[in-house]
Amino acid sequence: SPSPSPPSLKRPGPSMDGWLWSAVVSACYVLVLYLLPARVRSLPRQHPRHVVGRLVCSLAGTLAIVCFALWRASQRDYSPAWQLLSIPASSASLLLAWTAGALQMALLFAGPLAVELFRVLLDPQGLSLAFRKRLRELYWGFSPPEPPLGILRNIVWAPISEEVVFRGVVGALLVCETEASDAQISLLGPLMFGMAHLHHYVARTAEGVPHTRAMMECAMQLTYTWLFGFLAFLIMARRGLLAAMGAHCFCNVMGLPDLSFMSKRYGRVSVLYPYRFVLLSIYVVGIALFIVSLAREEE
Repeated sequence: SPSPSPPSLKRPGPSMDGWLWSAVVSACYVLVLYLLPARVRSLPRQHPRHVVGRLVCSLAGTLAIVCFALWRASQRDYSPAWQLLSIPASSASLLLAWTAGALQMALLFAGPLAVELFRVLLDPQGLSLAFRKRLRELYWGFSPPEPPLGILRNIVWAPISEEVVFRGVVGALLVCETEASDAQISLLGPLMFGMAHLHHYVARTAEGVPHTRAMMECAMQLTYTWLFGFLAFLIMARRGLLAAMGAHCFCNVMGLPDLSFMSKRYGRVSVLYPYRFVLLSIYVVGIALFIVSLAREEE
């Protein structure tokens, strides 16, 4: 008699369980930050006690979410998720995967990298002094007045925890517990990552920012976090979770692109106005190379 066919990796018929649990996981990741005592939450977001408190809450929430994901995996066939996450076994491979993700994202940021290079090269103080000055600006720009805590939060912990939760756990739930296509998961899944940043509206209005401005800021943040989430999911699908972490780390270091070189007078890099077409060309080439690199890995 013919051998039985292998069990289906997804349950028969459409299911909303994966979407529901993904929404619950995303909400829990944010809500756990509000477990801090009110006296700590009332401090400025950059205050060391507030930063440490949020790190502790985020660590506890992330560990709880990972435990939940492992429990779900014990109840169902999560083999597609393990293949998607593709976590290397050796420390050297871990570092290589992280670096590969960062370098791939560097292609997308070729334009902003060129802007920073031009700023250093054209600084009248000279190359050495300009380079050291830019490093100081970068160091102190993360979280004044306590840069080590800011670097730990923005460059180390945020990429790890957010990728584990929003690409690892949420991605596994959507892949293994829904009937959604890969395209639907890669486009709709990152919305949860973007929506997890909307709670900043509460913090901004508490700081005295007008409601309209706070809403506009949150809408912009939703847009670019969704876009990054989409790109990070594509990188994870091709290179694994560690590569997505490396890409996230690189994005947090770079921040949003500064296009003020297109202005003669206004903006941090308006001094680069004479080189605007060269810089725009590098932007376009970098974006094209990033797309080509994703397409080649797909093949």
